[in-house]
Amino acid sequence: MNDWWNKLALAATVGLAVATAIDVGAGDAADLPAKAPLTPVAPYSWTGCYAGAYVGWAAQNQWTATDLNGFAPAGVSQWDFSPGNEGIGGGTLGCNWQANNWLVLGIEGEGGFLHVEGSGPQPLIVVPPGGGFGSVSDTSKIGTGYGLVGGRVGVAFDRLLLYTKLGVAFFDSTATVTDANNPGFFATGSKFQSPFTVGGGGEYAIFDHWTGKFEYMFVDKGTSFNACGGTFCWRQDPSTTHIVKIGLNYKF
Repeated sequence: MNDWWNKLALAATVGLAVATAIDVGAGDAADLPAKAPLTPVAPYSWTGCYAGAYVGWAAQNQWTATDLNGFAPAGVSQWDFSPGNEGIGGGTLGCNWQANNWLVLGIEGEGGFLHVEGSGPQPLIVVPPGGGFGSVSDTSKIGTGYGLVGGRVGVAFDRLLLYTKLGVAFFDSTATVTDANNPGFFATGSKFQSPFTVGGGGEYAIFDHWTGKFEYMFVDKGTSFNACGGTFCWRQDPSTTHIVKIGLNYKF
């Protein structure tokens, strides 16, 4: 009987000790300072104006020359040639407005160096042995400077912006026709062009104020014009232009 009471007293003592320890521990935990909640990181905002610079490449596909007066009777009256491609570079100014967490609207202007020049000889109607081109050659050029103004509509994924761009480009188209058999003869013409341009690209905020971009633009060919010398003229149908560029912008 005494052994049973001893066991009961031991169990009560152990239970009291455990309860006391739990209560003390809870009190110490309550005295500890509470952890401050983590501050959420605000999403990147594309709203603001910016300035930047870019470099790239411009290429033209197909320029068409047409002999309107039969200057070279042995030559094909209309022929095509590719002016080629050249490097470009310039500066950019623009402003964006982020309407909500994903829609970004903007306007952008750019201007710089654009000079694409190439030539194509007039083919002969009858191809002789060893060659098929006559003495007449047409040399075309766009530039040397240009400008472009366009609106942008983009979708933002925090620091990444994907956008389309639609606008108008401004540059000069010129052409010169020469005849190797008549060194003193040449015909020239020019036209100030303002064709539509469309394209798109991607821009990424590398830092809060610095963004990098990649962009492609298609520039329409503009309107035809004549290159004339004396009583002879050649109609010039300009080529479309493709522009690819990379750039760096600073957001104010």
